[in-house]
Amino acid sequence: MASLRKFFAGSGVRLDRAGVVIPYAERPGAIPEAASDNMGEVVKLGFIRKQAMRRAKQVRAAANRLSFGRSKAERKLAEARAQKAGRELDACRIETGEDQ
Repeated sequence: MASLRKFFAGSGVRLDRAGVVIPYAERPGAIPEAASDNMGEVVKLGFIRKQAMRRAKQVRAAANRLSFGRSKAERKLAEARAQKAGRELDACRIETGEDQ
């Protein structure tokens, strides 16, 4: 048993009188399990900031894929529809004779 005490000396491991390792939660002065559940998670702020930047880039990339990632046929169709809507709007215009 003395050899076990020498082996574990300075390592923070505690042994009882029989030489059995005492778990941390059962040591005197240890934080109870219920209290440790209330504590927040330790995080690195730089890591969280980088994750937020990556998510923002992904959202922006998705929006760009929707607006710029169209095939040539889809672009031509959208342009033709816009021109047709413009022609129909001009056809419904009422001329009042007032030129500005």
